[in-house]
Amino acid sequence: MIKIIPSDHIEISTSLSKTEVNKKLQKNIQAKRAFEFRLTPPKNQKFFEGKLEGNNFQIQRIISGRNSFVPQIKGSFKESVTGTKITMDLKIHGFVIAFMALWLSGVGLALLGILYGVITQGIDPLLAIGPMIMFAFGIGLVHFGYKLEKEKSISVLKKLVEGQILNNTFSNKT
Repeated sequence: MIKIIPSDHIEISTSLSKTEVNKKLQKNIQAKRAFEFRLTPPKNQKFFEGKLEGNNFQIQRIISGRNSFVPQIKGSFKESVTGTKITMDLKIHGFVIAFMALWLSGVGLALLGILYGVITQGIDPLLAIGPMIMFAFGIGLVHFGYKLEKEKSISVLKKLVEGQILNNTFSNKT
């Protein structure tokens, strides 16, 4: 089954202690900034924005430009036998999900209306191509934008904590 809105559950293992992971995250997370559009990141930029409270964090990668599909990363870390285990859930921002649901619903209704007209009134079936392309474009945009930024975010986090991925599952959590 194809999931319209992507999300992931990821676990990273590192040989660093919980205290070292906390220090590295603290050093690389800044408070969430107000909306701004930059083509290049400012100097002395940290990698993530959000918050770190105890062993829990809610962050997103800081990017130049704009991508509404940057994963929101909600995670925690705890001691393990070999060091520290970081568990994270990645998903798209709730506002973006609501907007895309509205977009896809509108395009889907237009498609159903055209298909109804094709069946009952003999309307040209080629009119359905436009809404079909728009629906496919919407889904493709969500998946492409999310996957591109997900890979970058995970890569930066892995490098930051000197870890490796233990588990990467396609999540159905909301």
